[in-house]
Parts: sequence; C-alpha cells; structure tokens
Amino acid sequence: MVENRIPTPLVMRAGGSTLHVETRGYDARVVARLRTVPGAGWDPDRRRWVVPAKPESVARLRALFPEVRIPTGQVEAGSGGG
Repeated sequence: MVENRIPTPLVMRAGGSTLHVETRGYDARVVARLRTVPGAGWDPDRRRWVVPAKPESVARLRALFPEVRIPTGQVEAGSGGG
C-alpha cells in the first residue's frame, strides 16, 4: 500500500518580519492548506509563499504541517488578544 502523505513545505527565514515557504513541486493539498494561514500569500516572482512571522500564522503552519521546522527566533511577539 502506498502512503499518500501531504509533503511538508520548507520554511526559511526572510528578512524582517516574514517567512518564506517553499514546496517541492505543486501539490493542490499543500496549496489549499497554505491558503488558510493568516496573512499568507503567493509571490509569483520568487515562486514561493510569504507568511508573516506572527504567532497565529506560525501556529497555523505547525497545525497544518506537524513536521514543519520554523527557524528559531523568527516569530514576532504576540500582541495579546485572540
């Protein structure tokens, strides 16, 4: 039986308060999940997703892709609330 796992994207540091998220090839399931990350958007010039390095966005990435590695020290402090 072949396992039909959803690939884990690669999250990299981007300057300032954003993270870059890259995938290996196109997978509609990954795209559908990334679209639910708060503030995430596709950068067509660089061919990667750009995600704010904010607690709510990082938490969503981790919930969607449990194996994802987020560069340490890249998440902005939360502003409280919820």
